[in-house]
Amino acid sequence: MINEKEAVRLYIRKAIQLYKESKKQQEILEETKLRQLVRGLILREVAEDQPKHASTGINVLEDLLKKIIPVLQADFKMITTSEQQRKSFRAHLVNAIQNSLSPELMYVLSDKEKEQLKEAATIKVDDPDMEKFIDIEEPVDEPEEEEVSPEEEFSKGLEDQNLDTTGRNMAMDTFNKVEKGILSAYELLDDAKDRELFYDYLITNMKLYFDKFEEEMTPSGITEPTTPEYEAEKDRKEAEDTGTAQTPEGLWCIGREKVNKI
Repeated sequence: MINEKEAVRLYIRKAIQLYKESKKQQEILEETKLRQLVRGLILREVAEDQPKHASTGINVLEDLLKKIIPVLQADFKMITTSEQQRKSFRAHLVNAIQNSLSPELMYVLSDKEKEQLKEAATIKVDDPDMEKFIDIEEPVDEPEEEEVSPEEEFSKGLEDQNLDTTGRNMAMDTFNKVEKGILSAYELLDDAKDRELFYDYLITNMKLYFDKFEEEMTPSGITEPTTPEYEAEKDRKEAEDTGTAQTPEGLWCIGREKVNKI
């Protein structure tokens, strides 16, 4: 029989032991957190010390992708009604970027070159006799251009593909979020090779990322673990549901009729 004093001593010893164990666990936890923090700092330093790409255009593009890919991913994964909507989204977005950085627009003019083009477009009439010229041709009324909606302008180049309009509208909204960043990054580049690499790799990466997002939304090739017992029960249940369950006598039941097994 344990007396009161012995019971108190046991409780005290147990409390001390629990305190020591708790303190030790806390120290282990703090040490683990410290190790993780140090490891993270080391990995960050290593990443920053890694050499950049050989092309400035690719370096600028990498920085741009870090900013716009999370935006594209969030907006793309909002489109869950159908695959057609997502196909329309990606087609319109890639097309819009291609239109913004098309070969005709890819060359960024300097202020001096813009002034030279403006001067070249200005017609100067030096011949005083030209002022006496009388134009006898009847003015031709040019047909008024039809107004193009922002959505139609955005879809320029995709008119014949009959793409989903919800995907188009969401792509238009997303493009408005990233367009400024894309153009700002591109305008940093003045070297022709850098511009070319930036353009090619931007389009390629956009398409690859969209493939990745689609796979994440519609995973394929996933096999759920199973057992022979489950598969046998599943087959039996399916046979019952379809009315083709096998009888012990080796006959097939079709509905309620029994016929010889073929």
